[in-house]
Amino acid sequence: MELVANAWDAGASQVIITWPEKDGDKFAVQDNGHGMTENQFMTRFQMLSYDRAKYQGLHAEIPFDNNIEGSRTVFGKNGKGRFSGFAFGKDYFVRTWRDGYENVFRVFLKNGGNLRFKKIGDATPRAGHGTEIYVEHAQQAILSEALVRSEIGMRFLVDPKFEVFLNSVQIDFSDIPKDNVEEILLDVEGVGQVKITIIDVKATDKTTHQHGVAWLVNKRMVGECSWKGTGYEYLLDGRKVAAKRYTFIVEADALANHYAILPDWTAFNPVVPEYKKVLDAVNNTIKGYLIDLTKESREEVFKDIKKQNIQELKLMGLVSRQKWEEFVKDIADSQTM
Repeated sequence: MELVANAWDAGASQVIITWPEKDGDKFAVQDNGHGMTENQFMTRFQMLSYDRAKYQGLHAEIPFDNNIEGSRTVFGKNGKGRFSGFAFGKDYFVRTWRDGYENVFRVFLKNGGNLRFKKIGDATPRAGHGTEIYVEHAQQAILSEALVRSEIGMRFLVDPKFEVFLNSVQIDFSDIPKDNVEEILLDVEGVGQVKITIIDVKATDKTTHQHGVAWLVNKRMVGECSWKGTGYEYLLDGRKVAAKRYTFIVEADALANHYAILPDWTAFNPVVPEYKKVLDAVNNTIKGYLIDLTKESREEVFKDIKKQNIQELKLMGLVSRQKWEEFVKDIADSQTM
């Protein structure tokens, strides 16, 4: 998963994964991201606690010929993905190319787990840009191909401009188990039909990256997938379980002919009436969904608090007790979303 996230951070539009089915098979993750020069590789791999934000910023460098509009917020910040290749062998190789040259490095551990690398041969001419991380004779993967397809699909299908292939077959929504995905169709009067696909990864992720609300128009993302600016901040924030578990993909192709999208595709035009109608319908639907999914846990919290304060409640008058219950329910709502 971290190696796919690295490809996202590199501004890739396509990732090709070779997954080992038995011991000795090749493992590889190749992308068409920006790649690295020899000096860039040395800096990013040699530094123990590499600060991505300091040296590269929090948005991906996107190659112009990858045809990705707008910006892309990155996953990685400290270079932990450098250790992912060791899950498939005692060492791995990095082949990376940009600015007309390709370099190959062997990455391995030494002296109690310290990261080391060695350049293989000289730089060779190569056009384009990209990176391949591979193990020629890998250990058999612990995870099945089907599970890997599912896990990647639940986290990286929000942007149609980011295609992932595993053993030559593209990952799509059919790879996500039915229990993890739900669809809602909305008919917006005067505009048309809008589809909301809800992805639930079940287990909570470490961060909210690739979770939130993603808007698509004709299979092209408008802005970024995020909770920010959605209007649900009072229901969710990065510390809450649901914020790291759910993704809502809104397919609003009906807005394509209403001049609702800004020219750079970073956002919608907020004054377009048709967009306002769709936004209201989508907001009401997602808000209701978020409230419903935590209803049971909110009720349990309320019952526990009420039980712990039963003696004090017996001494209260009816009005005071009603005010107490309203206050506690508000607290329970804020703590269980």
